[in-house]
Amino acid sequence: MIVEYTARGTVTATGAPFEQRPVAVIRVRDGQVVSYRDYINPLPLLKALGG
Repeated sequence: MIVEYTARGTVTATGAPFEQRPVAVIRVRDGQVVSYRDYINPLPLLKALGG
């Protein structure tokens, strides 16, 4: 299963908001999750950190 979702937050150190759009790859076998991987773009968080 491949899922794209939106995650929003605020950087505690700077008060800057940020938004991520990660993609998760979830492998399911016999109704059980056997692996989960997130793939994110680190640039929105780095920008919110002032970098």
